[in-house]
Amino acid sequence: MGEQPIEKSGGNKAGAFLLIVICFLAFGGICFAAGSVLWRQGQEVEVSIDTSGEEFTSSVTFTVRNMLGMDILIDESKESCAMLQFLENGEWLDVCEIRFVREDSAVISVKYGGMYAHLEPGMTLTYCLDEELLAAMSSGEYRVAIPYISEEEYLRYLQKRGEEIDESLEAEKEASLEEDLSEETEDPEEDVSEESLEAEAPEIQIFYEEFVFVSQWDTSAK
Repeated sequence: MGEQPIEKSGGNKAGAFLLIVICFLAFGGICFAAGSVLWRQGQEVEVSIDTSGEEFTSSVTFTVRNMLGMDILIDESKESCAMLQFLENGEWLDVCEIRFVREDSAVISVKYGGMYAHLEPGMTLTYCLDEELLAAMSSGEYRVAIPYISEEEYLRYLQKRGEEIDESLEAEKEASLEEDLSEETEDPEEDVSEESLEAEAPEIQIFYEEFVFVSQWDTSAK
């Protein structure tokens, strides 16, 4: 009976050690989860790429999610919309334009002249590469480049742009009252307009996401 307290003490020590380990692991998991949340909150746009197929890539789908607490606009205008690019000799080359409104025309922003796709907080857009393009693509590394801007920032730009136009028109009106038809009152107005547009243009963010594509004609990959 004198040995029972010793066995009980040893059991308590082992139990306490196990409890400490469990608490440590639980604390580590909480820290990791919190860090993951903070990291995701730091992202403005999340892009995932789903490539299906066993022997070769049979489909490619891009999914864009708005991670901000505000609306964002994705450029859909010609020559400045999202782009599929191919890596060749260390240089990214344009393959084709990507317009998300092809999959969902309802997201086109009419109030901005159809130049942007409108994406609300937490909402997603998808785009699938068509079969003809997939058949023509070579095996290798690709990426999608997606330009976007927050709607709030774009509205500030439009407001500032409107103020600059009003100021320019007022200056032209005052100049026309002081001088009769003069070329000097036309040229400066054009110069000021161009300079203000370049100086006040909103900064466009571009998100890149890479993936590997295997062509159905690439026998070396089979």
